[in-house]
Amino acid sequence: MGTRGARSWDLRDHQVAQVLCAEPEQRPTVVTITAGANDFFRNDPDVVSSAQRVAQAVDLLLNNDGVLSPNLGATSVLDPVTNQKCRALKNVTILVSNYYIIPHPVPEVFQLLNAAVQGFNQALGFLVLQQVLVPTGSRIAVVDLYTPSLGRQGLVTIQRRLGYTGPFDFDIHPTNLGHAFIAGEFKKVWNSLP
Repeated sequence: MGTRGARSWDLRDHQVAQVLCAEPEQRPTVVTITAGANDFFRNDPDVVSSAQRVAQAVDLLLNNDGVLSPNLGATSVLDPVTNQKCRALKNVTILVSNYYIIPHPVPEVFQLLNAAVQGFNQALGFLVLQQVLVPTGSRIAVVDLYTPSLGRQGLVTIQRRLGYTGPFDFDIHPTNLGHAFIAGEFKKVWNSLP
């Protein structure tokens, strides 16, 4: 249920509500989440708040109809018809990825982007793994894309023709190789879960 250009609050406030309140017959048992970069690239430099909104989304998916994690500050999703809390997912595995390195060719811009990515990744790991209450039968994990992306070439469009036209006009979306890399990292984490 990906939405191009969505931000972390779109995930928390709209996409999570669609999953929880739609009441499909078969509710998801696996959820993958990659969110937060659009916040930064659309003039929201507060990477910790972006990571918190992603963690709030995970918390809502797991705990919406029970007790939400007290340190995250999420507000329960209510059914628009009944005004009751929508059912949380049960026996679900949620994999949340952090972000890969963005190899910007201008050193000063690279340092700024890298600091933002590292700050987001650290906050996300802490908030998701240390603050979200995980009910019995469910699992969460953070998929590290950053560390295995170090030194890799060709993962993002900024390294391809027309992916970079100027210091502030560049594309950081994954290439085909990047998508295969991301899928491989998700698979590694999935295979390592108990």
